[in-house]
Amino acid sequence: MTRKRRIRYPSKREMNLYTPRRTGNSLSLVIPAALLMAVLVGLFTRFAVLDRLQRLYESERELGEMQARLATAAAELGEYDQVREDYYRHTDAYLSESDAALVDRLDILALLEARLPAYAEMGSVSITDNSAVLRLYAASLDDIAALQRSLEAEELVKEVTVYNAGKNIATEDGTGYVEATVLVRLGQEAEE
Repeated sequence: MTRKRRIRYPSKREMNLYTPRRTGNSLSLVIPAALLMAVLVGLFTRFAVLDRLQRLYESERELGEMQARLATAAAELGEYDQVREDYYRHTDAYLSESDAALVDRLDILALLEARLPAYAEMGSVSITDNSAVLRLYAASLDDIAALQRSLEAEELVKEVTVYNAGKNIATEDGTGYVEATVLVRLGQEAEE
C-alpha cells in the first residue's frame, strides 16, 4: 500500500516581501562627512568672507585717518592762495620769458624822476615794452641835448633819440620854451 507521504508545507504563514535597502548612509560615514563639510564651510567663511570684511574695515579706518590728515593739511594750507598772491605780487616768478626781459617800470620812472628835473619838465610819458616816449618842455635846445647826454650815461639806457624839438609860444614873462619828443630805448644786462 502505498503510503501516502505527507507533504510538508512551510510553516511560515505570511509572506514578507520587504527587504531593507543598504544605502551606505551609516552613522560611521555620515558623521565624518558632515564634520568635513562643516570644516570646509568654516574655512570658506573665514578666508572668503571674514578676512575680506576685516580688510574692508581696516581700509575704511585707514581712509578715515587719511581724510583726517588731509583735513589738517587743508586747514594749514588754508591761506595758501593769499600767500601765493602776495608772493607773485612781490616777485617776478609769474612772468613769461619775454616779460621777464622787460625793464621794471618802477626803475624807468625812478630814472626819469632823477634825471629830468635838472633839464626839463615832463608833459607826458608812454612806456611800451622797453621803450619810453617822453613829451618834454625845456627852456632851450641845449637843455634837451644835455638831458640826452645825461640819459645815455645811464647803464639802463641803450639809446636816446630826440624828435620834433621846436620852439613854441612864448610864456607870459616873454621867454619861450622848447617842446620835444624823446624816445628812450632801455635794456638790462642778463644777470649771471
